[in-house]
Amino acid sequence: MLTRCWYSDDNFERRDRAIQLAAEKGVSPINIALAYVLHQSFPTFALFGPRQLSETVSSMGGLPVELTEDEVKWLNLEERESDAQKNQDPSTAVAADR
Repeated sequence: MLTRCWYSDDNFERRDRAIQLAAEKGVSPINIALAYVLHQSFPTFALFGPRQLSETVSSMGGLPVELTEDEVKWLNLEERESDAQKNQDPSTAVAADR
């Protein structure tokens, strides 16, 4: 079921982008995931299922994370590169596309 529903090139790219943005912001990827849900242009309710109290605590780190509209679009594959990549020295840039 998971393979059929989640495994796609787009979803793996979204995951990679969340990891990258988390590193840029100094937070964990799960914090970016929560911030992404909370920064949608429509009303949302972030529901997650921690198995341990420590998972609840680590997830709450996403509440103060601010995402720009461009970052939300980038995470959703609506933009090809992040602001950090746009400002990167072209001589040291790594290809954003796979």
